[in-house]
Amino acid sequence: AMLAGGIVPVLLGLLIGIPAFKLRGAYFSIGTLALGQVLYVIVGNRWPLITSLPVKYLGSYSLAPRYYLFLGVALVTVGAAYILMRSRFGLGLAAIREEEDAAESLGVSARRHKILALSLSAFFAGLTGGAFAFYHVGYYPQFPFGPVWSFDAVTIAFIGGTGTIIGPIVGGIFYVVLKELLALRLVEIHLTVFGILFVLIVLFLPGGLVEAWQKVRDAFARRSGRPKVGRPLPQGEN
Repeated sequence: AMLAGGIVPVLLGLLIGIPAFKLRGAYFSIGTLALGQVLYVIVGNRWPLITSLPVKYLGSYSLAPRYYLFLGVALVTVGAAYILMRSRFGLGLAAIREEEDAAESLGVSARRHKILALSLSAFFAGLTGGAFAFYHVGYYPQFPFGPVWSFDAVTIAFIGGTGTIIGPIVGGIFYVVLKELLALRLVEIHLTVFGILFVLIVLFLPGGLVEAWQKVRDAFARRSGRPKVGRPLPQGEN
Protein backbone atom coordinates (compact mmCIF):
# COMPACT_ATOMS: atom_id res chain seq x y z
CA ALA A 1 0.00 0.00 0.00
CA MET A 2 2.84 2.40 0.81
CA LEU A 3 4.53 1.64 -2.51
CA ALA A 4 1.29 2.40 -4.31
CA GLY A 5 1.14 5.60 -2.30
CA GLY A 6 4.43 6.56 -3.92
CA ILE A 7 3.62 5.45 -7.48
CA VAL A 8 0.17 7.03 -7.83
CA PRO A 9 1.43 10.56 -6.99
CA VAL A 10 4.11 10.17 -9.68
CA LEU A 11 1.42 9.56 -12.29
CA LEU A 12 -0.65 12.46 -11.01
CA GLY A 13 2.46 14.63 -10.85
CA LEU A 14 3.25 13.92 -14.50
CA LEU A 15 -0.35 14.59 -15.49
CA ILE A 16 -0.28 17.94 -13.69
CA GLY A 17 3.37 18.90 -14.13
CA ILE A 18 3.69 18.62 -17.91
CA PRO A 19 1.19 21.44 -18.58
CA ALA A 20 1.98 23.31 -15.34
CA PHE A 21 5.66 23.74 -16.20
CA LYS A 22 4.65 26.03 -19.03
CA LEU A 23 4.19 28.56 -16.23
CA ARG A 24 7.11 30.20 -14.46
CA GLY A 25 7.80 31.80 -11.12
CA ALA A 26 4.83 32.95 -9.08
CA TYR A 27 2.38 31.83 -11.76
CA PHE A 28 3.52 28.23 -11.33
CA SER A 29 3.13 28.46 -7.55
CA ILE A 30 -0.33 30.02 -7.81
CA GLY A 31 -1.47 27.49 -10.39
CA THR A 32 -0.39 24.43 -8.43
CA LEU A 33 -1.77 25.86 -5.18
CA ALA A 34 -5.12 26.53 -6.84
CA LEU A 35 -5.17 23.00 -8.22
CA GLY A 36 -4.58 21.63 -4.73
CA GLN A 37 -7.56 23.60 -3.46
CA VAL A 38 -9.71 22.25 -6.29
CA LEU A 39 -8.76 18.69 -5.36
CA TYR A 40 -9.46 19.46 -1.70
CA VAL A 41 -13.02 20.50 -2.53
CA ILE A 42 -13.63 17.63 -4.95
CA VAL A 43 -12.35 14.89 -2.66
CA GLY A 44 -13.85 16.35 0.50
CA ASN A 45 -17.27 17.50 -0.63
CA ARG A 46 -18.06 16.46 -4.18
CA TRP A 47 -17.08 12.82 -4.29
CA PRO A 48 -19.49 10.79 -2.17
CA LEU A 49 -17.74 7.50 -2.92
CA ILE A 50 -14.69 8.60 -0.91
CA THR A 51 -15.10 8.50 2.86
CA SER A 52 -12.84 8.62 5.88
CA LEU A 53 -10.67 5.55 6.40
CA PRO A 54 -12.02 3.31 9.18
CA VAL A 55 -9.80 2.66 12.16
CA LYS A 56 -9.80 -1.11 11.65
CA TYR A 57 -7.91 -0.78 8.37
CA LEU A 58 -5.06 1.08 10.00
CA GLY A 59 -4.30 -1.37 12.79
CA SER A 60 -3.89 -0.78 16.50
CA TYR A 61 -2.08 2.25 17.87
CA SER A 62 1.53 1.62 18.79
CA LEU A 63 4.31 4.19 18.86
CA ALA A 64 7.38 2.00 18.28
CA PRO A 65 6.48 0.51 14.85
CA ARG A 66 5.45 3.95 13.59
CA TYR A 67 8.70 5.47 14.79
CA TYR A 68 10.81 2.95 12.90
CA LEU A 69 8.56 3.26 9.86
CA PHE A 70 9.06 7.02 9.68
CA LEU A 71 12.76 6.67 10.46
CA GLY A 72 13.17 4.23 7.58
CA VAL A 73 11.31 6.48 5.15
CA ALA A 74 13.39 9.47 6.28
CA LEU A 75 16.69 7.60 5.83
CA VAL A 76 15.71 6.39 2.36
CA THR A 77 14.65 9.91 1.35
CA VAL A 78 17.83 11.54 2.67
CA GLY A 79 19.99 8.88 1.02
CA ALA A 80 18.27 9.35 -2.32
CA ALA A 81 18.65 13.14 -2.06
CA TYR A 82 22.36 12.74 -1.26
CA ILE A 83 22.94 10.56 -4.32
CA LEU A 84 20.90 12.79 -6.62
CA MET A 85 22.66 15.98 -5.53
CA ARG A 86 26.01 14.48 -6.53
CA SER A 87 24.84 13.16 -9.87
CA ARG A 88 24.78 14.91 -13.24
CA PHE A 89 21.05 15.31 -12.78
CA GLY A 90 21.61 17.14 -9.50
CA LEU A 91 24.19 19.41 -11.09
CA GLY A 92 21.69 20.20 -13.83
CA LEU A 93 19.06 21.14 -11.26
CA ALA A 94 21.58 23.37 -9.48
CA ALA A 95 22.37 25.12 -12.76
CA ILE A 96 18.66 25.64 -13.46
CA ARG A 97 18.16 27.05 -9.98
CA GLU A 98 20.93 29.60 -10.46
CA GLU A 99 20.04 30.69 -14.00
CA GLU A 100 17.59 28.72 -16.11
CA ASP A 101 18.29 30.47 -19.41
CA ALA A 102 22.05 30.05 -19.01
CA ALA A 103 21.58 26.36 -18.19
CA GLU A 104 19.46 25.92 -21.31
CA SER A 105 22.17 27.57 -23.41
CA LEU A 106 24.65 24.99 -22.10
CA GLY A 107 22.46 22.09 -23.20
CA VAL A 108 20.60 21.39 -19.94
CA SER A 109 16.95 20.64 -20.65
CA ALA A 110 15.15 22.58 -17.93
CA ARG A 111 11.76 21.09 -18.77
CA ARG A 112 13.00 17.49 -18.62
CA HIS A 113 14.88 18.10 -15.37
CA LYS A 114 11.87 19.78 -13.78
CA ILE A 115 9.48 17.00 -14.75
CA LEU A 116 11.85 14.33 -13.43
CA ALA A 117 12.39 16.31 -10.22
CA LEU A 118 8.63 16.64 -9.80
CA SER A 119 8.18 12.90 -10.30
CA LEU A 120 10.85 12.06 -7.73
CA SER A 121 9.48 14.51 -5.18
CA ALA A 122 5.96 13.20 -5.78
CA PHE A 123 7.15 9.64 -5.16
CA PHE A 124 8.80 10.42 -1.83
CA ALA A 125 5.96 12.70 -0.76
CA GLY A 126 3.48 9.93 -1.56
CA LEU A 127 5.62 7.38 0.26
CA THR A 128 5.66 9.64 3.31
CA GLY A 129 1.92 10.15 2.99
CA GLY A 130 1.40 6.39 2.98
CA ALA A 131 3.40 6.14 6.19
CA PHE A 132 1.53 9.09 7.66
CA ALA A 133 -1.77 7.27 7.19
CA PHE A 134 -0.64 4.89 9.94
CA TYR A 135 -0.09 7.87 12.21
CA HIS A 136 -3.78 8.77 12.13
CA VAL A 137 -6.09 6.13 13.53
CA GLY A 138 -8.93 7.91 11.71
CA TYR A 139 -8.37 9.70 8.44
CA TYR A 140 -10.24 12.22 6.30
CA PRO A 141 -9.40 11.88 2.58
CA GLN A 142 -9.48 15.60 1.78
CA PHE A 143 -6.95 16.55 4.48
CA PRO A 144 -3.74 15.99 2.44
CA PHE A 145 -4.98 18.26 -0.34
CA GLY A 146 -5.28 21.31 1.91
CA PRO A 147 -2.66 24.07 1.80
CA VAL A 148 -1.38 23.49 5.35
CA TRP A 149 1.06 20.70 4.52
CA SER A 150 2.36 22.55 1.47
CA PHE A 151 3.00 25.67 3.54
CA ASP A 152 4.63 23.58 6.27
CA ALA A 153 7.05 22.01 3.79
CA VAL A 154 8.03 25.39 2.31
CA THR A 155 8.38 26.93 5.78
CA ILE A 156 10.63 24.11 6.99
CA ALA A 157 12.84 24.38 3.91
CA PHE A 158 13.26 28.15 4.28
CA ILE A 159 13.98 27.93 8.00
CA GLY A 160 16.63 25.24 7.62
CA GLY A 161 18.07 26.33 4.30
CA THR A 162 17.16 25.45 0.73
CA GLY A 163 19.55 23.69 -1.61
CA THR A 164 21.03 21.52 1.14
CA ILE A 165 20.30 18.10 2.59
CA ILE A 166 20.78 19.02 6.23
CA GLY A 167 18.70 22.20 5.90
CA PRO A 168 15.23 20.62 5.84
CA ILE A 169 16.24 18.28 8.68
CA VAL A 170 17.34 21.17 10.88
CA GLY A 171 14.36 23.22 9.78
CA GLY A 172 11.94 20.40 10.56
CA ILE A 173 13.29 19.91 14.08
CA PHE A 174 13.30 23.66 14.74
CA TYR A 175 9.80 24.08 13.29
CA VAL A 176 8.14 21.28 15.25
CA VAL A 177 9.84 22.02 18.59
CA LEU A 178 9.31 25.79 18.42
CA LYS A 179 5.72 25.46 17.23
CA GLU A 180 4.83 23.11 20.07
CA LEU A 181 6.58 25.27 22.70
CA LEU A 182 4.82 28.41 21.49
CA ALA A 183 1.48 26.59 21.39
CA LEU A 184 1.93 25.57 25.04
CA ARG A 185 3.21 28.89 26.41
CA LEU A 186 1.53 31.45 24.14
CA VAL A 187 -1.74 29.77 23.35
CA GLU A 188 -3.63 32.77 21.96
CA ILE A 189 -0.85 34.39 19.93
CA HIS A 190 1.51 31.52 19.13
CA LEU A 191 0.75 31.58 15.40
CA THR A 192 1.39 35.33 15.24
CA VAL A 193 4.70 34.99 17.08
CA PHE A 194 5.77 32.11 14.88
CA GLY A 195 4.85 34.07 11.76
CA ILE A 196 6.96 37.03 12.90
CA LEU A 197 9.92 34.76 13.62
CA PHE A 198 9.59 33.16 10.19
CA VAL A 199 9.54 36.56 8.46
CA LEU A 200 12.64 37.63 10.40
CA ILE A 201 14.47 34.45 9.37
CA VAL A 202 13.58 34.98 5.70
CA LEU A 203 14.65 38.65 5.80
CA PHE A 204 17.87 38.37 7.80
CA LEU A 205 18.86 34.73 7.20
CA PRO A 206 17.90 34.04 3.57
CA GLY A 207 20.08 30.94 3.61
CA GLY A 208 18.35 29.58 6.70
CA LEU A 209 19.81 28.26 9.92
CA VAL A 210 22.43 26.19 8.10
CA GLU A 211 23.90 29.28 6.44
CA ALA A 212 23.78 31.15 9.75
CA TRP A 213 25.75 28.34 11.41
CA GLN A 214 28.29 28.38 8.60
CA LYS A 215 28.78 32.14 9.02
CA VAL A 216 29.29 31.73 12.77
CA ARG A 217 31.76 28.90 12.19
CA ASP A 218 33.69 30.93 9.62
CA ALA A 219 33.80 33.93 11.97
CA PHE A 220 35.33 31.79 14.74
CA ALA A 221 37.77 30.31 12.22
CA ARG A 222 38.94 33.78 11.19
CA ARG A 223 39.41 34.82 14.80
CA SER A 224 41.46 31.74 15.57
CA GLY A 225 43.52 32.18 12.42
CA ARG A 226 42.42 28.90 10.88
CA PRO A 227 41.71 28.84 7.14
CA LYS A 228 38.10 28.64 6.01
CA VAL A 229 37.14 25.07 5.17
CA GLY A 230 34.70 24.69 2.31
CA ARG A 231 32.58 21.79 1.19
CA PRO A 232 34.55 19.22 -0.85
CA LEU A 233 33.56 19.07 -4.49
CA PRO A 234 31.55 15.95 -5.36
CA GLN A 235 32.45 13.89 -8.39
CA GLY A 236 31.51 15.68 -11.56
CA GLU A 237 32.16 19.19 -10.21
CA ASN A 238 35.94 19.12 -10.43
